Amino acid sequence: MGRLIPHDPEDDTEDVPVPVSYSDDEDLPYDPATFGQWADEIDRFSLDGCVTKRGDRELYMFEGQSFWVHPVIPATLTNAWMSMAGASEGKNLGRVGDAFDPLCEGLSRCLVGWDVIDPVTGDPLDQPWRNPAAIRELPTEALYYIIQTVAMGETPADRPNGSTGRRGGSGTRRSSGQKTRSSSAAPRRR
Repeated sequence: MGRLIPHDPEDDTEDVPVPVSYSDDEDLPYDPATFGQWADEIDRFSLDGCVTKRGDRELYMFEGQSFWVHPVIPATLTNAWMSMAGASEGKNLGRVGDAFDPLCEGLSRCLVGWDVIDPVTGDPLDQPWRNPAAIRELPTEALYYIIQTVAMGETPADRPNGSTGRRGGSGTRRSSGQKTRSSSAAPRRR
C-alpha cells in the first residue's frame, strides 16, 4: 500500500498543508475514473477499530487495512439493513438470512474497494465493487463493522460513547472518513 501524504483537493497549492490522502491513484484498490465527478467524494475508512473478542482477549486482525465508500447508498442496502435489524429485534432470526443476499448486493454498489487481507489464509480478498460474492467472504466481525460504518457514515469507534445510533434517527450522513484524492479530470460539482 502506498505512502500517505497530505492533500486537500480544494487547495491545490504548494504552500498549504492538507489532510491525509493516498499519494497517487495507483495506490488505490479501485479506479477513480470509474466514478467521474464523484471520485473525490469517496471516503476511506480504517478497519483498525474492528475487534474480534475471544473470552477476555481482543484481537485486531484488520489493523492497517481500509475500505472505501461511495457517497450514494443504494436503497437495496438500506432496506436489507432495516429488515435484518427488525428481524433480529423481533427475534425472528429466520428472516435475517433472507436479507443477507440483498445486503451483500447493496454493499457491492457502494463499497468501491478495500485492502482487506483474509486473516486465515493471508491472501487479499477480491474487490467488493459490484461483487457481492466478495462481501460474502468477509469474516463476520469485519462485515458487521463495515455495515455499521456505511449505515452511520462513521466507524463505530468514532460515534459518541461508542453508540450504535438511534432507531429512526436523523437521515443525515456525517462522515468521519478521509477524502481520497483523485487525479480524475472530470469536473467537480457541488
